Amino acid sequence: EIRIAARSAEAYFLVVTKLQAIQKEAVVLPEEDRAALVTVLLNTLGGPSYEVSDEEVARRDMELEGGTETGISHPEFLAAFGRKKRK
Repeated sequence: EIRIAARSAEAYFLVVTKLQAIQKEAVVLPEEDRAALVTVLLNTLGGPSYEVSDEEVARRDMELEGGTETGISHPEFLAAFGRKKRK
């Protein structure tokens, strides 16, 4: 789904149409080219709006290793985010 802030319905339509055309072309690119495109696009985004310190990572790791917290498996993680594991 594409969400665009546009000043008018006409501008919205033009932007959505252009984005849909770009998406249609991008998804048929070879995997290596799609990966390169994703890299370029991701590099145009700002960094995360949060930061986790090394201390927090170490604390969470100790909780998992010590059994005070329960982790989830990779398939459970992917399912929680609506993604299927690649074959």
